[in-house]
Amino acid sequence: MRILLLIALLFALLPAPALAARNSKTPAVLPGPSLSQQTYKTVMDRKGQPCALSVTIYPATTNSCSAQPGPAVVLFFGGSWKSGHPAALDAHARYLAATGFTVILPDYRTQQRFGTTARESVLDARSAMRWVRTQAGSLHIDPDRIAAGGPSAGAHLALCTAMIDDVNDPNDNLDVSPCPAALLLIKPPVGTKDDFADKLLKGRSAEISPMRHIRPDLPPAILFHGTKDRVVPPVTIRDFVKAMRAADNRINVVLYPGRGHELADPRAGNHEDFRDIMEQAAEFLWKQFAP
Repeated sequence: MRILLLIALLFALLPAPALAARNSKTPAVLPGPSLSQQTYKTVMDRKGQPCALSVTIYPATTNSCSAQPGPAVVLFFGGSWKSGHPAALDAHARYLAATGFTVILPDYRTQQRFGTTARESVLDARSAMRWVRTQAGSLHIDPDRIAAGGPSAGAHLALCTAMIDDVNDPNDNLDVSPCPAALLLIKPPVGTKDDFADKLLKGRSAEISPMRHIRPDLPPAILFHGTKDRVVPPVTIRDFVKAMRAADNRINVVLYPGRGHELADPRAGNHEDFRDIMEQAAEFLWKQFAP
């Protein structure tokens, strides 16, 4: 009763969300396709030497013989823009590839490896989306059916590919849009005054804060969040979703009672949450991308 009351108070302004209650038998980690890597961008490392940033590509396993280009999902790893690696999303990528999506996991600059800020992470995320779109033919994907998503800081970067139009690498082809056709957001720091994004962005929050760049006609989104998340407090998600809907954007919210910021991380043993989120994410994306 206390949990239900908490949800009602925090999300009174939202339509009643679907709560995780499925008993999916899908394994937490699926056997997947053979992987490949390609360089999408070259940047400078801490020593001023050229360093290639690559994408790891998981080809779809269920429509690989189709003559028609299929949908794709670009997933960005989390880690507070300080750390992390694409391999953290291997299970997520294998799951979505098994449902028919080509999945691309970009590497991007982080503070620990490159001495950079979140702004450089945003630059790389937008570059990666442009690269994927320009390579659609060779990847056998539809350039109009590319989603972006990820957990935590990765979800922030996905939002920035859709919302932050003025932050671009000068070496990018700006005629190519980085904007995805749909968004998959897991515990996203949205850049409000109450979440950790404002503290970590160190004065750049106004420039790369999704909360401060809401406008109409953004891609449809599905958002997953735990009601006990202390890193990204649920109240910040409530405010973000309210503002998105006030601008006539479509965003579905799925809440997980009692779950914190470890939500959807199979490495932390949260296999039930992971299965449920990936099942709902795939269902949502297929509805957006249906021919």
